Amino acid sequence: MSVHTLVIAFLVFMTGSAFAQGTTDKKPVGPRKQNTERARSAQQKKKTLTSKSADISRRTGLNKSQQATAIAFAKANHPELVPLLNSLKRRREPDYNREVRQLHQASTRLGKLKERVQNERYEQELAVWKLDSRIRLQLAKWSVSKDDKLGSEIRKALAERQAIRKAQYERELARLDERRTKVESMLRGLTDEKLDKEWEQLSKSITRRRRQSAAKKRSNAQTVKSANDKSKKKDDK
Repeated sequence: MSVHTLVIAFLVFMTGSAFAQGTTDKKPVGPRKQNTERARSAQQKKKTLTSKSADISRRTGLNKSQQATAIAFAKANHPELVPLLNSLKRRREPDYNREVRQLHQASTRLGKLKERVQNERYEQELAVWKLDSRIRLQLAKWSVSKDDKLGSEIRKALAERQAIRKAQYERELARLDERRTKVESMLRGLTDEKLDKEWEQLSKSITRRRRQSAAKKRSNAQTVKSANDKSKKKDDK
């Protein structure tokens, strides 16, 4: 999620929690009326479930399975996002749809890394995603509270992310250095001596092929001549 969306989600969640807490002071409703209201609510939910699910799929561009995968990814790797997503789904559906798409994209990208057996890179990229998500949520909270302790936690998370990125860049530099060494070796091999040797091999190969072709033509001509001579002798008899 973006920090802006998380600020909104956090405020929506907190507002919803306060509202839910306030409703506990309402006058109790009788059991019969409660049962009637629950039955009516259940019937209404059942009636609209299919159409609502189809509408969400259309808006997110994801089917039910993909949406479930995105939410499961959030639950497994940053559980704090889930109640915020639920709040967005109820009150700010466009933001919810966008965030679910982003979660699915992250899940798919990381899943492909894992499938290619790039375990070290997968673990690092997953750790970076977790830190990114945690930092954004902490920033959203900090933007409301300006809490110094939370600010220190954000700085610590930023340092963790930087350490992972540093390790990734160092590994990439080592890979590039190895590649550079190989290319420099190939470059040093491109000498005049190598050029002369290559030309000698090519010219010999062409000369040999021409000789073989000429010998084959002579052999074919001799075979034809012998066949013609035999045929002529038969005709003379």
